[in-house]
Amino acid sequence: MMIKFKILETINNGRPEIGDYVICHSKQIGKIFYNFFATHIGVIINTPTYNYGEEEKELYQNALNNNVYIKYEGLKDSNFLGSTVKFGIKNIKYWSKNKEDLQKIIDSEKFGL
Repeated sequence: MMIKFKILETINNGRPEIGDYVICHSKQIGKIFYNFFATHIGVIINTPTYNYGEEEKELYQNALNNNVYIKYEGLKDSNFLGSTVKFGIKNIKYWSKNKEDLQKIIDSEKFGL
């Protein structure tokens, strides 16, 4: 149990940025692709910019509708640009600088831990 809490300290810390590893969820893309994105780790290669300051919360809420481009290894489908997928920021369920932490989340969900 202590390990799970330690991992959660590094997940969703701050805001998603270029280079962060991500797990995405979107029911709009169909079950096959939903399962792929929920069980594979991608990396953000482009993200919208937004400023923080007095209007931090409002700007972030507006940015939730913006798109990020995420690269996935092993994804080759004509519906996507090679291995790059465009998602709304709101579809990023988990993000971290550490890929291994996200892999532990996938493993724990797969085995019901």
